[in-house]
Amino acid sequence: MGGGSGILPMVQAQRDRFKQKTQQLEEELQKTYSTVTSLRHEVASLQKDNLNLYEKTRYVSAYSRGGASSSAYGQDPTHTSVDVSDDRGDRWKAQYEANISPFAAFRGREAARAYKRMNMPERLVFSLTRIVLATRTSRNLFAGYCMALHLLVLFMLYWMSAANAVSSQMVPVAATGISAAAAGMKDSSPHVADWHQEDFG
Repeated sequence: MGGGSGILPMVQAQRDRFKQKTQQLEEELQKTYSTVTSLRHEVASLQKDNLNLYEKTRYVSAYSRGGASSSAYGQDPTHTSVDVSDDRGDRWKAQYEANISPFAAFRGREAARAYKRMNMPERLVFSLTRIVLATRTSRNLFAGYCMALHLLVLFMLYWMSAANAVSSQMVPVAATGISAAAAGMKDSSPHVADWHQEDFG
């Protein structure tokens, strides 16, 4: 009994130490899990940002090669390549192409085919429309141009209507003046005849 009573406190103390150590390990595990979860979200966000950057790089490369007239519709967007020499570019290219929707690729190919079937005037109108609607600055400039053109047309119409109104008012006045002058000449014609008769009489 004495030996057993002496071992029991040692076992209890060891149990308490193990329990405390277990709690510490659980807390560290929870912190590690939170850190891993945060790092996973950060990695996913960075991958998304890298894919968006790679997509913008592809767009800039395609725009610089194809020009503004056929940047996205004059060529197949699924086969646009960017000159990247390392393996990281190939990795992002593979991930980008894996995320491309087949329906979006199909619409891109159909748009490219429809663009190729257009004649030259239609391509010119389509290209001008894309240039005008490409950026906010171009849209604002085009809207300002349309407003200025409408104001100019309205001013010209108002000026022409005012000129016509003034001319229509001047015609009766001129006609009245001419008729008055003619009537005055008729009234003075007998006196002129009498004056001539007196001179030659």
